Amino acid sequence: MLSTKNKKDIDIVRQYGRANDMLLLREFFPKVCPFKDLIIIESEEDYIRNQEYADGFLNKRPDAIIGAEKTIKSGTAKGTSGENLNFMKRIKEQTPDGVMILFNPNHPQTERYGRDGGISIAVDLGKNIYIDCLGKGFDCQLLSKGNIVPHESYTLTWEDIQNINIENIKQKRTVTNNEEYQKSVKVWSKFLKDSVGYSVKEFSPHIPKQYQGISAKALSDAIAIIKKLPNLKAVFDVRGLNSFIIQGNIKQGRFTPWQLSDPTRFVAKLKSTNLKVNEAQLKKQQTSWKEWQKPFV
Repeated sequence: MLSTKNKKDIDIVRQYGRANDMLLLREFFPKVCPFKDLIIIESEEDYIRNQEYADGFLNKRPDAIIGAEKTIKSGTAKGTSGENLNFMKRIKEQTPDGVMILFNPNHPQTERYGRDGGISIAVDLGKNIYIDCLGKGFDCQLLSKGNIVPHESYTLTWEDIQNINIENIKQKRTVTNNEEYQKSVKVWSKFLKDSVGYSVKEFSPHIPKQYQGISAKALSDAIAIIKKLPNLKAVFDVRGLNSFIIQGNIKQGRFTPWQLSDPTRFVAKLKSTNLKVNEAQLKKQQTSWKEWQKPFV
């Protein structure tokens, strides 16, 4: 078992894709950290040895060594509520490098269809920021895979950051048409039904028939994060994070980020915005996690 409370475990935890994304968000934006504490269970035997402690955590996610986490299917947790051992078995069936993340969240958890939307902030450091949003009844899951067209989007230049606010950002707003919105409802409904296991009766009342927009508070939360970027640029440069994506959901009208990810995880966004990956840094990232991911001092 690995724990973020143990400094000696941090370098190992960073070798896992989703766990590393959550740690990066905590490192650069600690005030919006999504978890109180986090552990990784590496095998069924590991879980059995630590079962009493592990079962005290409220949430779980599947994960794997960076690169291999892409092989884990959506909906792996389907039907495993309260069954961590069964969940661990499912992960290992998909990849031998699979692990189980267990954590206690910093904000209330909801059903996938019970969220007020999702926000993805793609950052091309020193150049542009792209904000993509999904509305009520959705979360950000399918934005990252390019399966859904954003319901509303904003494109900012680096120079816009200083003066951007909740009023003038409206000038940057692009909203999808109803045809595209209806397509997104079908894709999302199929995902909720087939991959997650919800019944249509459960989720359909929570998805509006027409797009209603995201809350001003959620957009303000996203702007607050963007405002911090210039002061963090030097640190991102040193760490080789020249482009990345901050992603999260909207709950009770507020944006609650979940992770900060290298854009190689988000192929659709790479194609649509021409975000570039630093190939030399990516190679270093994949072969020397201890060096690349050590905390910046």
